[in-house]
Amino acid sequence: MKLEITPFINEKKVISAEGKRKIAAHVLQGIEAAFISYITHYSSEPDCPYRVISDQHDGVIVKGFIPEKYVERARLDSDFKYGILVEKPYR
Repeated sequence: MKLEITPFINEKKVISAEGKRKIAAHVLQGIEAAFISYITHYSSEPDCPYRVISDQHDGVIVKGFIPEKYVERARLDSDFKYGILVEKPYR
């Protein structure tokens, strides 16, 4: 996905470098949240081998293991082609 900010720039107002960084961060957070929302949504399917206990918008707490086919599906559905899940211990 390419972030195109040209529509937000006109002759009267130019976005600073800091503004561009903030827009990019905001868009990335939205894509990340969509990716996680898809992972959460798939867990409600009857044959899904994992259950989401908590959706944190930038990660999930699950019972079970999330197979790669669900991660790939979330990448495609959210248009986050480089999205990955990193396993971290739950404390």
